[in-house]
Amino acid sequence: MGYLYIIFHIVILNIIIFLCSYQCLEFSKISKNIIFGVTIPTENLYDDYIKNLIIAYKNLVKRFRNIMLIINIICIGYNILTLKNFNMINILLFIFTIYIIIILFNYVIIKYNRLIALYKQSNNLQILDDSIIDEDKYWKYGIMYYNPSDKRFFVPNRIGYNYVFNLPYKLQYIIYGIIFIIIMVQLFLPFLLN
Repeated sequence: MGYLYIIFHIVILNIIIFLCSYQCLEFSKISKNIIFGVTIPTENLYDDYIKNLIIAYKNLVKRFRNIMLIINIICIGYNILTLKNFNMINILLFIFTIYIIIILFNYVIIKYNRLIALYKQSNNLQILDDSIIDEDKYWKYGIMYYNPSDKRFFVPNRIGYNYVFNLPYKLQYIIYGIIFIIIMVQLFLPFLLN
């Protein structure tokens, strides 16, 4: 059981680190006048401030990815050292590592979304082009969609090819809860059966 868990740990955490890094780097690409989840006028998209912010953001994402890989290696080392006494601490360490990875990468996204939003607000940037739709008021931190008047349950993400929940609907919390319960049962079931 211990060896399988270590292999599972290595594979899952590396996939999570890769997906978080990829999503963060997608977030910094300019698409439909949107950068870091904020709509910016075309003439301001390539200001020096925004260029420097993108460079700093990409460096920070790479630094966080390297930190996460080091934490992953430490966790794997701990699991190998405690292989004979494999217990609930190993699983809790795995869950804690996943939460740390997701929280750190979301922190980076939210921080840079706020910096661009403040830049837009302080420079009073207005979208004058009718072909560009400014939906910033419905996107919280550039990653969460909240629009009670929109009847869609899933909406396409502004950046990348993902879909996100429209947050006013309560069914999504039930879905999140079911997914959480399934994951917890799969993680703790081997210990409950022993």
